[in-house]
Amino acid sequence: MMGRNLGIAAALLAALSCAGGGGTPTAGTGSGSSSGSGSGSSGTGSSGTGSSGSGTSGGPSGVHAFLGTWTVSGNATYNCNATSIGTGTESGSPSSSAYNIAFAAGTSADLVSIDSAGCQLLWSVQGQTASMEPGQSCTITVSGGSAQVQIDSSSTISLTVVDANHLSGNGSGRSMLSGTDQYGDSLDGTCTASAVGTLIRSN
Repeated sequence: MMGRNLGIAAALLAALSCAGGGGTPTAGTGSGSSSGSGSGSSGTGSSGTGSSGSGTSGGPSGVHAFLGTWTVSGNATYNCNATSIGTGTESGSPSSSAYNIAFAAGTSADLVSIDSAGCQLLWSVQGQTASMEPGQSCTITVSGGSAQVQIDSSSTISLTVVDANHLSGNGSGRSMLSGTDQYGDSLDGTCTASAVGTLIRSN
């Protein structure tokens, strides 16, 4: 379930994209080395060997790797000069936040997303990474109210394929909000936020 501020934080991160969190899976990596040495009193010795490591790309790539609905789990930090939001750190998981984001193939961009706060964003895809296109705006529903969000062009959000059912995400940036919540408190102000986390495929 979402508290008042968690709903606002989720909406901010919808605008700065999806929330994120600890425990992010990462693609496998490996390293290895080989060496040998030997010595002996009678002039002979044995050589040693080492094993090499290997890595994996972590899953599918391209637009189709991101299509579908994903549940977001993670942590976010935000700082807003709107008094009804303020500063805080929020966290959520699939069992507690029910915060989702859905991706579909786009027409003017590779992907279009819509999340639980109602924010629709455009994304470009290269290989196993989707990046939010800069300078977008959307209307979000939060705490029974609504706000218009303008995302600063310096904000960056990226999602990376871990495997067919997991994405890792991170982002930071600034957004300008205008609107009111269900309590009649103003959401007008400038907010900065950052988040890292995991998206888990739900369909």
